[in-house]
Amino acid sequence: MPFELDPSYKDVPARIADFKAKHPDGSLQPYDPARPFEIVTVGDRTFIAYTAAAYRSPEDPRPGIGVAWEPWPGRTPYTKDSELQNAETSAWGRAIVAALASESKTIASAEDVRNRQAEREVLPPDELVEARQALAKRVRDELSIAQDEEFKAWLASEGLPKRSRDMTLEQVDACQAWLDGLFKTDARPASNPGASLHELTDDEREMALVGAMKPAALKDALRQRGLLDEDESDKVQRNRLLMALRSERASA
Repeated sequence: MPFELDPSYKDVPARIADFKAKHPDGSLQPYDPARPFEIVTVGDRTFIAYTAAAYRSPEDPRPGIGVAWEPWPGRTPYTKDSELQNAETSAWGRAIVAALASESKTIASAEDVRNRQAEREVLPPDELVEARQALAKRVRDELSIAQDEEFKAWLASEGLPKRSRDMTLEQVDACQAWLDGLFKTDARPASNPGASLHELTDDEREMALVGAMKPAALKDALRQRGLLDEDESDKVQRNRLLMALRSERASA
């Protein structure tokens, strides 16, 4: 559905024109030129935040300040790969309003409304949301530390998103199929060869999974912990990772 401009929302170019007409010596600048934007994480979401200042003159002691942020990565054709530019434009529009340099019934600009409306139009259907949530719950509740390492290594090798909320339905299904295979083929310790995955103790499960890890995944897990020694044998590396996992579990 194409975006329809509500006439009650003035776009940023119109606000800039108003600002220039009212303050010909004014300028729009980042509030902190040394740090015009920052990356902000809220929960599991990432945003690019921009703070703009609308100076009415070169000596303006109290410029209008506007702050805006955009989700990263952008989820619409308007914001994908141009998240910073959108945040900057939005902040400019708000700074101009804060400087009382443009008549507007709303603080939000037409661009702000367009971007948020477009996000609503591309929100995933309930089926995809539920599938993503199911995968995230399975990873959180059923995977041991060692299994989680193996899963992350597989995601990287396949070029898949690290987070389920960024996956398509096909990618979620592929992950579920891979996890099914992991549980079916998971090695069992010699002391308890007939046990199901959930019947194993934490030590047995981690021992089995470390033993089943591919060399590349094993090295990645050690490298992430600063424990990789390329000169060590495969057996020593597996023992080192096993001890690290047990230590992490003990301190959790």
